[in-house]
Amino acid sequence: MTNTKSYSKKARQKDLNKLLTSEILGEQLFKVAARLSSNPKQRKKWQVLAALETQTKDYFLDYLKQSQQHAKADAIAKLQASASGAALALLPWNMAMQLLEDGTKQFLQAFKRLQQHSSPEDLAFFTYVVEHELAIQRFAQLEQQGNIEHSLQPVLALIDSGIPLTSGF
Repeated sequence: MTNTKSYSKKARQKDLNKLLTSEILGEQLFKVAARLSSNPKQRKKWQVLAALETQTKDYFLDYLKQSQQHAKADAIAKLQASASGAALALLPWNMAMQLLEDGTKQFLQAFKRLQQHSSPEDLAFFTYVVEHELAIQRFAQLEQQGNIEHSLQPVLALIDSGIPLTSGF
């Protein structure tokens, strides 16, 4: 890792925990929103977002296993996500997209720290993690701008391309 003095093992572990919590939360949030959405087009978009979160969570769990690390998710993440997903499904779409965009910011900071301080072997993985959060953020922005036909492109591109591993963890 680079610049370890400014990024302690404790801080890194906190960010790894936040990453796991984020993926569990996002997956559950989007699944609940999809299940409760009355609009078929919006339901499909929630499902695609859930698929990205599931993919990222699975990649992260593989990363932890192969790198012999661990992470602990916030114990109430799934409960929070269920309530938030229900709220997002019931809110006006633009308001839900604004909340989604705002919600990415709290996780993006931690993901960028993991990327910035990653080893060369881990850089591709943590770059993917940052890109996945940016894709969700971009989706929400495009939806708010009314660009609904192309809003899922950043998300679908990541789902299709998978994780860019160069060294296999």
